[in-house]
Amino acid sequence: MKRYSGVIICILLIAIPVIAQACPFCQGNGAGSKKVVYAYKSITAFLAILPIGGMSGILYWLKTKNKQNN
Repeated sequence: MKRYSGVIICILLIAIPVIAQACPFCQGNGAGSKKVVYAYKSITAFLAILPIGGMSGILYWLKTKNKQNN
């Protein structure tokens, strides 16, 4: 799994902007369209999950460092 994690991260970094396709200027052009609403909901979900993932990574790192020291 570690072998492919870099590839998966690169694919996600490329795919996320394509999926979202939203910017503050899009509201003037069809703000109620399904594509724009989906984009705002998906980026909101991503930004809500981001801190949880960051804290999980830090806690996992601390746990592995603690096991190495014992």
